[in-house]
Amino acid sequence: PYLNPYDDGGEIFRCTQYGGSIYHLVTVSDRMVSWQEAERVCITRLQAHLTSVHSNNELKFLKNVLGDHCKDVRVIPIGGKRVGDSNGWEWSDGSCNSGWKFPWAKNEPSNSHKNETRIELLVDKMKFNDINNKTKFFSTWICKQ
Repeated sequence: PYLNPYDDGGEIFRCTQYGGSIYHLVTVSDRMVSWQEAERVCITRLQAHLTSVHSNNELKFLKNVLGDHCKDVRVIPIGGKRVGDSNGWEWSDGSCNSGWKFPWAKNEPSNSHKNETRIELLVDKMKFNDINNKTKFFSTWICKQ
């Protein structure tokens, strides 16, 4: 069950538990933020990170969290980041991928313009897309503790 939402300086937080982790749904109404800024809010306000995803069941859980509160949200940043110049990926929370194959959208990861070093979740398709970490187009994200 969700705890009561609380407002903390423009960000509204709701939280729930799944698989031994706590997930904080964060929404802002007064601005758009980048992957980098969303990760900073997770770290500084919650001692958490943008969510990592380790299974199809966890992906379904995230879809339910978003569907319950954010029906119009199309993309959210998640904690994936490119390892150097490779096509390898790691989670910002330091967790291991444990062999689960990332559900990339068609023709992704593309690394357009050679600067797509982070991952967003395409909510309607529940697929991953690589993105630039400084583009500001998120108003909702999920932090995981």
